[in-house]
Amino acid sequence: MRQTRSSGKTNTPLDDKQRALIEQQEKLREKMDRLQRLIEEAPKLAEEQEKKRREELARSSRSSRRTRRSNVSVLQDKRYEHTMHVSMAAARPSRKTLKAEKRANLLKSSALLILLVLVLLLLNHIRQ
Repeated sequence: MRQTRSSGKTNTPLDDKQRALIEQQEKLREKMDRLQRLIEEAPKLAEEQEKKRREELARSSRSSRRTRRSNVSVLQDKRYEHTMHVSMAAARPSRKTLKAEKRANLLKSSALLILLVLVLLLLNHIRQ
């Protein structure tokens, strides 16, 4: 009996390598096309991004100006609300009154200290 040859081609290692190289070449060609399109579109994309950035910057600066004007009450210090209409020079006490207050406070504290010492001496004397 004779063996009949198969009607299909047999794949040799050389054919497999050739097919792999062709696939790799197609992938590289697709990648080159994609990169070429990216290079062509890059200036347009950069221009669009710059335009968007400028618009956002302009929009934010406009809105920040509005908020600064509308939120003036936020900037005012509520602690000194009663002296807002009075000038700062009139609202601040004079140097003489500050010295007088300081002297009076020193006198009060020394009187309290003397009183404390007297009370301690009295308690010590009662205990003995």
